[in-house]
Amino acid sequence: MKANKRITLKVQDLYLNSHHIPGDTCWHWTGAIGKDKCPRIYTFDHAKGEKRCMSVGTAVWNISRKESPGTRLPYRKCWCSDCVNPDHLLSVASRGDLMKVLGAAGKLAGVKHHDPATRSRLAAQIGKTVTPEIIVKEILASPEKGSEIAARLGVSQQCVSKIRTGKSHRYLSEVA
Repeated sequence: MKANKRITLKVQDLYLNSHHIPGDTCWHWTGAIGKDKCPRIYTFDHAKGEKRCMSVGTAVWNISRKESPGTRLPYRKCWCSDCVNPDHLLSVASRGDLMKVLGAAGKLAGVKHHDPATRSRLAAQIGKTVTPEIIVKEILASPEKGSEIAARLGVSQQCVSKIRTGKSHRYLSEVA
């Protein structure tokens, strides 16, 4: 039975707006689905203090726990893209931890890790400029402040920060 409310505020609303298959513990969402083929749920966001449309993990977390996940990243342990069962929701502290969980579950099989030349070609296709390896190595080796090295090398401070924290050019920082 489907509820005719636009906003989803309770776990019961999640249950009523989902399809249930006998023998399956997943609650398959029958409401709005985003471009990524995952549920989009209109509910109260405890972090922002307003009603808005959210991705399934964040929305179910807000509905079931009556709080924001904060910096934690919610994911579904059943790996079903349309499941809204709060019992299937877990969270990790970082994207790195999530990648470890995905790897352990075999969800990264078939994901291509491109060599540097391929990365550059793919970046150029979408209009991104790739920082040359020699500059990345200079950034990693330099004891200067981020703003100083950015000005000296002609790159942004954000670029320097991403390289130093391993968010960009990780394949080079692991070698260095």
